[in-house]
Amino acid sequence: MAKYSQEITNYPQEPNILYKEEKHNFHYTIFQEGVYPPDSNIKYTSGHRYKIPDKYEVQTTWGKGENQKTVKCKIDYINNIPIFYVYFGQNFENQVRSDKSASNAATLLHEISKNKAILLLINVINVEINVNNNYILNKHTRSALKPVNEASNSTLTKRAKNLSTQIQNYFQDQSKNYYNQNDILNLKSLKFSTNTKSYEIYFRNQDKENKKQKVQAIVQATDQSLISREAYRSLATIEHKLPHEYLISSEKIQINKEMEVVIPIKLINMQTTRVGIGFYEEPHIIDEEIVNQMVSAIGKAGCRSIKDILKYIVPKLNNDGVLNATCPIINLRISGDGRNVGRKVKQVMVTCAILDDRKNLHFPDKHFTTVLYPGNEDYDSLKNAMALFLKELHELKEFGLEINDIIWQFNFYFSSDWKFLCICLGFNGANSKHFCPWCETSKDERGRLETNWKMTKTMEQLNFDYTVYKGHQQVPLFNMIPLDHWLIDELHVMLRITDHLWNLMLNELREMDLFDDLARGVIVKEMDHIKY
Repeated sequence: MAKYSQEITNYPQEPNILYKEEKHNFHYTIFQEGVYPPDSNIKYTSGHRYKIPDKYEVQTTWGKGENQKTVKCKIDYINNIPIFYVYFGQNFENQVRSDKSASNAATLLHEISKNKAILLLINVINVEINVNNNYILNKHTRSALKPVNEASNSTLTKRAKNLSTQIQNYFQDQSKNYYNQNDILNLKSLKFSTNTKSYEIYFRNQDKENKKQKVQAIVQATDQSLISREAYRSLATIEHKLPHEYLISSEKIQINKEMEVVIPIKLINMQTTRVGIGFYEEPHIIDEEIVNQMVSAIGKAGCRSIKDILKYIVPKLNNDGVLNATCPIINLRISGDGRNVGRKVKQVMVTCAILDDRKNLHFPDKHFTTVLYPGNEDYDSLKNAMALFLKELHELKEFGLEINDIIWQFNFYFSSDWKFLCICLGFNGANSKHFCPWCETSKDERGRLETNWKMTKTMEQLNFDYTVYKGHQQVPLFNMIPLDHWLIDELHVMLRITDHLWNLMLNELREMDLFDDLARGVIVKEMDHIKY
């Protein structure tokens, strides 16, 4: 070792180190500081007995001008023996290696090059190992590891990740000594525990695309099953194989951003109306997050273009054979209803669905929301909120829609409960004297079972002069849909009929004095059977 030596560096902030001796300067860059093997396997240099690290890699430059030399030095443990590599040449394409010492590797390089300057490597490599030892020892001295019960969660997570990385690298390095290079080995997991926490780390080799698809599938499942962020976060804490909640939340935000480009949502100013529900009305939605969102949106309506929705879904339906491009006609159903969101606000939604997709028509996600606003089911609110939607329906009816060079024509249908249908038709309620949307009968004539009632009203006449028919007070909102395409949902009708029949049966039992414990037992038993 030279009498004069000086080390100039701020390592590890920067990997570059200048080591000065009396006659020579060495510039080197540490690429990997390496790690020490277990005490039972670690080896030492001769003389000063420095610890020899594993996975150590450094590039060294010395000399000036034409005499400047650059080499790469690397140390790898193979079968618990340190192997010293020296790479040289213009692109470091040549190498020498030694399983004896760094000095021996430098000597081998000197024999090849016949350059006396190479002998300086004997000193260089030993100096590098000395500097690296000092850094690693000082690092461990400066930052003693806290016990796990005193460390933060982020610190414990970082430790577990670093440990798993080291084990994975060691596994990959050592496996080639025990298996053929054509064998495919995968380290799948690492499982360990401390005195306060258990860890199960999975080494996944799946590509980014597969991982993204899995996250998207979880986003879809949480949306369809109404799983909140808090609920999923709890599940992910219990089941370590599930992706972290922040990944799911980020993917959901990204999907929303992409859909906002494909099918943007337009906001419409609404005149504020009474939006609170009655005291005796039951809320249909009680999720606090949804309730707060709807309360904050009072006075605004959201509207999506029916044309944008069709351009997005029709190509797939055409490819799947649901639609026929040789007969480009789409049967489109319009529907709507109101519901109670908590006890603070009412919500009205208008949807559309493609009737040709019969196999999937009963799935909620095949009914696409076009208009949504907090407020009441009334004619003026619907007319205001649906202005853009109604305009586009008229255009679809008159001109069709071109999608991928195919011009699609449309048959429109409208269905809802009786109340919503009458509002959109500009008609009286179901309990008024003239109650029928299709004929001119009155409630006084309902008992005439011998009468053959026919559909006497037409949409053409309603558009021309709606006052011709009794009970009609406004122009129909969906006046592009023929009146014989307006239908009441069977479910609502059957439920109401069943309610009346059930009340009649109970009244008859009471009149006949048969409504006793025996009858109640039969009814309860049948209800339990229906429920399951």
